[in-house]
Amino acid sequence: MNIKNFKLRLFKTPNLAMLLASGIVFIFSINAKAEFRRKVIFEKTIPKARLVSSHFSGKNNSILLVHENGTIQVFDYDGLLIKETKIESKSPVTSSTFDSSSNALVLGYWNGNLSITKLAEWQMAREWGLHKESIGAIAISQDHRWIASGSSDDSAKIVDSNFEKQTLTLEQDNEYDVTCLSFSPDGEYLATGDGENMISIWDCGSGDLLMQMQDHKATISEIFWSSDGNQIISSSWDKKINRWDTRDGSLIQSVKHHESEISSMAYNQNLDFVASADDSGMVVLSDYKSLDKVYSEKISMNVNIRDLEFDYKGQLLSILTENKLILWSLVKTTH
Repeated sequence: MNIKNFKLRLFKTPNLAMLLASGIVFIFSINAKAEFRRKVIFEKTIPKARLVSSHFSGKNNSILLVHENGTIQVFDYDGLLIKETKIESKSPVTSSTFDSSSNALVLGYWNGNLSITKLAEWQMAREWGLHKESIGAIAISQDHRWIASGSSDDSAKIVDSNFEKQTLTLEQDNEYDVTCLSFSPDGEYLATGDGENMISIWDCGSGDLLMQMQDHKATISEIFWSSDGNQIISSSWDKKINRWDTRDGSLIQSVKHHESEISSMAYNQNLDFVASADDSGMVVLSDYKSLDKVYSEKISMNVNIRDLEFDYKGQLLSILTENKLILWSLVKTTH
């Protein structure tokens, strides 16, 4: 398989810390006709916290911050805390996702349980024992029919979004964690990534394993589908980002923009950006169509970035470390 090579364009600044402190806007371009502006809206340290993930709530222009101990904080886009509560459970939170249609937060726990909390009442609606071990990944289909969970018990499970029944258990033929998962745009297929460097595609109706793709040399950290369902983008601890053809499982492209293990990746089709981050504190923005790197910035020295999240419009990017939340604005301008 041929791997395409790309020339990287590095963005250099004279004194990054000084520029960040002043709130300066960075301008970087993908091509001659388009420019993107990146500005730090706020950078907030959360004392004595172990943060799990962040989610945009478009209904009230806020960011939900999920803590390992079940604390949920809500910040506005100025970084002001507007609500804080705690979802009581007997086990630490290990993963989460947000369902915008029902305004509900889905949490996965170290003991293998899954819960759903309606934010209108701020009370847990249900907690369900799904897995034998920790849940490390959760996904919701775009049509909001299904919730999928991936666990260190080497399985993925699919339940209906009303928590009325468990529909499928997808058992892997190895002893490695399911580390990430993503539904196809039509909700008919589920892609999973695992600790054995394998990407698998499953039929959500039958549970059949349809295809497996392997090129990464380490754990798969994130995967997502293209908007037409014909491609999958994956990131890995091997420091690479791959593009796959879901019609035949072939590797289309592989790029390496990181020097440390990629811990998180996010995509927003409205902006055509892929954001990736690694455990050294580096954030990279790449053009989705070419995967060319267009911008990179070291958030902090040797700090693992735990989560990246775009808002729905692709204008905001949240960056989460173990105890810090950073919000960027990204604006695309054309000439």
